[in-house]
Amino acid sequence: MIMSGRLRVFLTRVSHYFVGNGLAVFSGVISYPILTRALGPEAYGIMGLISSVLLGTVALGKLGVQNAIVRQHAEARQQGKLATLASTLMAFGLAAGATAALAQAGVSLALGGLGVIQVPLVVLLILTAPLVLVRTCHSFSMSFIRAEESTRLYNVIDVLLRYLSLGLALLFVFFIIGGVEGFYTGILCAEAVMVGVALWHARKLTGFSFSERPDRATLSAALAFGLPLLAFELTNVLLAFGDRVLIKVLLSDEALGHYTAAYNLGNTLQSFILLPLALAIQPMYMRIWAEEGAAATAQFLERAGALFILMAIPSIAGVAAVREPLVELLAGELYMAGADVLPLTFAGFVLYGGYAVFAAGLFLHKETARMAVAVGAACALNLGLNALLIPPLGIMGAAVATLCSYTLAIVVLTWMAFKRLRFGLPWGAMARVSLMSAVMFAAVRWIELGEPWWTLLARVPVGAAVMAVMVGADRRSLELIRDILRQRSGGERKAE
Repeated sequence: MIMSGRLRVFLTRVSHYFVGNGLAVFSGVISYPILTRALGPEAYGIMGLISSVLLGTVALGKLGVQNAIVRQHAEARQQGKLATLASTLMAFGLAAGATAALAQAGVSLALGGLGVIQVPLVVLLILTAPLVLVRTCHSFSMSFIRAEESTRLYNVIDVLLRYLSLGLALLFVFFIIGGVEGFYTGILCAEAVMVGVALWHARKLTGFSFSERPDRATLSAALAFGLPLLAFELTNVLLAFGDRVLIKVLLSDEALGHYTAAYNLGNTLQSFILLPLALAIQPMYMRIWAEEGAAATAQFLERAGALFILMAIPSIAGVAAVREPLVELLAGELYMAGADVLPLTFAGFVLYGGYAVFAAGLFLHKETARMAVAVGAACALNLGLNALLIPPLGIMGAAVATLCSYTLAIVVLTWMAFKRLRFGLPWGAMARVSLMSAVMFAAVRWIELGEPWWTLLARVPVGAAVMAVMVGADRRSLELIRDILRQRSGGERKAE
């Protein structure tokens, strides 16, 4: 009964994240076809490079401490030290974010002066430097809101940010500045407004104050947990960024645009499907670990793992089945060269997304440095495979390298984590769901109605119906879904 109630709360919070993330992803679905057509492949590829640089610089600004917020929150609240934790880490985030923003601007100027990068790219990197500070502070604020398990508030802020960013970005692109410069100017204006909203709510929930003197012991503990995760984040950025650099060097800006469009679409779809699970699960298993120990945590993670498999494998097959009409509709005919890239990169993102469940042991035992080792190995494989496969295979070589690298990362992370906290893996469910997904893929691939709209509208419901029939005929899968739906319908009233 305890596990049933706990799973109800988990599923309620997943549903909050799913709705909020779905609305947020829809903003990307709106902007994606507009921007790919308005900017063209070359400019869209450059926009992808800037986004990757920002990911790296923001990671340096956060120094992994945003992860320590979620890890230390439950303990700080139990000890009556939540305000001290929040005041210390928010002040640190402000200082570190400002430093990282200045570093991006300074390094960009230096590289431009040396002729390493061209002047237009230097201008874009300087223009986007303030986003480093804004995103660092926003991340810290949202981490406290997430740690409080205020899922509705978290998603309201996230959705407002996405749509305000969409509106201002398109306003600047089409009516004020234009191009990549206009896009990032609109984004900066929107995020500057919403970071203020997030800070206000985080202060209301935690009672932090920038005037309170930071606590050295609290900061030291946060850095001890977070710095290894900085290496993890940076290797993740390199894992996502290295292929695009090599495509630009070995192929062309146009090829980079084709690859970036497919890569971004795959990442957006993965976020819609799996990010709600990842956002909801970590605060819950941290709290269960602190309050009830290893056995209860392992039991919870085993059920969450089964839910992940049930969501992940059919999603991979489904995206592979609709890749051509999906890319043509959302990106346009200019990007059809990237259609076959989509299922490979998407599969890599989905498999790697399982670390939120399967690598829990490393987070719980604060062995986060080992995560960077795993992803570092995947990075080395990624760069090597890209250098080997891009010349003969083009962007498909980069897609194969991405899938292989992310697969290696999740396998190694799971192996490491299970040394610290082991729970049952749903091997039988994996085999059954994989077989059903393969049948569903074969059932819809033959559907071709000429226009991409009609083809997509036919393949999706047919695939869903075929999958539903097979799941309904499989007793174990049906029992799992019934259990989840039954527990979800009795969701805890107090869950936010």
